[in-house]
Amino acid sequence: MAALGVSTDSMPAEQEQRAKLFRSLVNQRRLLIVLDNAAGSVQVEPLLPGSGYCAVIVTSRRRLSGMAMRTNARQVTLGPMTGAESQLLLRNVIGDDRVDAEPAAITALAKHCAYLPLALRIAAERVATHPHHPVDELIEELDSDEHRLDGLATDDSLAVRSVFSWSYRDLSSESARMFRLLGVFRRGQISTPAAAALAGVSPVQGRRLLERLASVHLVESIERDRYRMHDLLHVYAAELVQSEETDESRREAAVRLTDWYLRTAERANEALAPFRVHMLEVPASGPSVTPLDFDSPVEALRWCDGEVASLLPVMQTALAYGLTGTAWRLCIASWDYFKLRMPMGVWVATHELAVQAARAEGDKYAEAWVQTNLAVAKHRLHEFDAAARLYETALTTRREIGDRHGEAWTLAGLGLLAAEQRDPDAAQPPAEQALALFRHLGDRHGEVTTMATLGEVRQLRGDNHGALVTLHEALWVAQDSDDASDQAETLLTIADVYLADGQPARALDSLDQALVATRDVRNRMLEAGALFRRGIVLRELDRAGEAEESLAAALALYEEVDDHRAGDVRAELDALVQ
Repeated sequence: MAALGVSTDSMPAEQEQRAKLFRSLVNQRRLLIVLDNAAGSVQVEPLLPGSGYCAVIVTSRRRLSGMAMRTNARQVTLGPMTGAESQLLLRNVIGDDRVDAEPAAITALAKHCAYLPLALRIAAERVATHPHHPVDELIEELDSDEHRLDGLATDDSLAVRSVFSWSYRDLSSESARMFRLLGVFRRGQISTPAAAALAGVSPVQGRRLLERLASVHLVESIERDRYRMHDLLHVYAAELVQSEETDESRREAAVRLTDWYLRTAERANEALAPFRVHMLEVPASGPSVTPLDFDSPVEALRWCDGEVASLLPVMQTALAYGLTGTAWRLCIASWDYFKLRMPMGVWVATHELAVQAARAEGDKYAEAWVQTNLAVAKHRLHEFDAAARLYETALTTRREIGDRHGEAWTLAGLGLLAAEQRDPDAAQPPAEQALALFRHLGDRHGEVTTMATLGEVRQLRGDNHGALVTLHEALWVAQDSDDASDQAETLLTIADVYLADGQPARALDSLDQALVATRDVRNRMLEAGALFRRGIVLRELDRAGEAEESLAAALALYEEVDDHRAGDVRAELDALVQ
């Protein structure tokens, strides 16, 4: 009010009287009033003019929902700057010459600052005041999470850490604890159920705490029941959890979080493949961990899709706290998802880390199991030499420790790998060895799988009749063991051979039988594959209407789970109607 001409002697003592005087002074004036860094609605409301001629901009680290409801104010949430905006800010401070001379370093600097204006400004000032130092020198300093916030401070400016602390100090003890514990997880994004497990609270309480953090912009809600924090806030949370939590409490939080992920992944993959015998043994969990349940394969698949980017950070978190068994088991628990979706980058990275975890635990059984699954990934990437080395290493280990079942599956993988490379002479010996082991062990599923490889060996040698004989023997084994999933897989392979042999009518009959089997075991992806192939065969038989119907049904199943094969089906449908 002093700026409006009110002397100190004339200033009312009571806030209510001051507010009335302020409103009378600004009445009928055209003013822009800026109220910066407001602590809450109560602080702001006495400074709101009654006149419609004035505009007010209020900035705050809080949402100020109460004021917004009472005044019908328009709320605007400001997130970090864009990459282009960040580079423009740096350019304005550093200068065009240096930005143009080190474009890659400037881009990296913006990223290290999490695109936050204050962090960008501090970093830019540091670069500008050291014109003979390369920008890479500052980036190297900021590369370390341990020292990044120290690097975003100067002697005569407000530090990034200080600004974060203003919001943190205002939190309740429960909310502050939740924020700190988020620093345990090696990823800056988390779901509500996972955060609840991390903190050892109920999902309802977890959601309430996360919403409290979101209200002061320490986390950001990005979709239903999912939150994230930018890199610098994640670094700050990690600092706090180190300084304010004990070693024991940090480890307990890591155990709860990683255990929740392991058990939820296990349940999700069981829902994805209810027809498969799941061999993984998971130790009992504590009472504070309640994994999710899934009512359908589609629901399980959506959870897996949403959390696939978390798998590696969860494993890294587990290893940081010595939870090696949890780390490698998470890979094994996610096996059906990896086979179905084939997220190859995550598949390889997680399994390479799982091999290290199994070695650190001294568990050769686990190491060979993970290596075999990693070999499958390398096979699908057509990295055949790497796959063969992994299979051979795993085979040696499994023979050393007497893991006969694991030995059989590794031999089966070697046979399939050679068949994929169209080398029947290399494929036959390991496949036959695997078949003998599976029969000795009484594993009918393994027997059927390996007989399918031997059928492919015969087809590669140009013996379609012999291939069909072997595959029908495999089908009989699957029928005798009442394994509808194996029946479906074998019938699909039989259909492929019939089609290659110029017998589309018999291929169609096999596909119709495969469809019945896929529906019996509720394997929707196998059903989609059968419908897709059936549509192609029907097209070859000049039954266009039925072909279109089958392809449309396949497309609906693939689209339901956003499978990449939907594009192939659409292309076939488009070709059919042209």
